[in-house]
Amino acid sequence: MLVEGYDGGSLDYKIGFSNSLWLYARYTSWDDSSPFLFHAAAECGVYKLQNTYAGLDTIDPNDDHWVGLENCGQYLRSIHNQTDGTLFRFTEQADGTYKMQNELPVSGVSPWVSYTNSYTYTPGHTDDCPGEGVSGQYPYYSLRATYSEDSAMKVSLNWE
Repeated sequence: MLVEGYDGGSLDYKIGFSNSLWLYARYTSWDDSSPFLFHAAAECGVYKLQNTYAGLDTIDPNDDHWVGLENCGQYLRSIHNQTDGTLFRFTEQADGTYKMQNELPVSGVSPWVSYTNSYTYTPGHTDDCPGEGVSGQYPYYSLRATYSEDSAMKVSLNWE
């Protein structure tokens, strides 16, 4: 998936993952990005996503690499089994891109998916959150489902 940006902003990076399987919109090459298998839910436009990047079984053979949300900040990570994978609604926009929405949002949290546009640190965070091994650090372009619809990222789908 190509992240084109959001309403009023542009990015043009592909979605990929770190060694710990957190998802980011920071890759310039299709070879470095993650291919996703879309598994349709009962409702039109709703899918579970499976990261099918070649060699993932050597990173963690104990999961099926379904995309789900982590409790610490609703960040996206592809470490889940199919049952725990998150349902995402893909809403087509007038320009032909799509916005992603978490179908089972946390109470009081906006459900739209986008990327962080700064590197931040949250003191006192002890959860297993992104940061390449450092709790509480949130690298640029980390994907999370906490945004309003206006701030949601816009993606183009490359079907192969």
